[in-house]
Amino acid sequence: SINSRPNSEGYNNRGNTLMKFQRYSEALSDFNLAILLDPSNDKAWSNRANLKAVLEDLEGAYNDYKKLILLSNDNLDKSEAYQFIGWY
Repeated sequence: SINSRPNSEGYNNRGNTLMKFQRYSEALSDFNLAILLDPSNDKAWSNRANLKAVLEDLEGAYNDYKKLILLSNDNLDKSEAYQFIGWY
């Protein structure tokens, strides 16, 4: 359980599930906790950026995508981030 042993991946995974059910406020909280517990978790940065874009927090999404570019070794994540930044 996340509550007994908090970890970044657990919060990130739960955030993804919450996002699928459009429970955006709770998902954002989980992505924030995932990043707080492990600031190098590029998947959490990506997920939070995507959620912020859905919520039309474009400046927040932009800043998260910029951080993702610095952290990620995944070219697909970087491509998505560059695409958003170019659009923004």
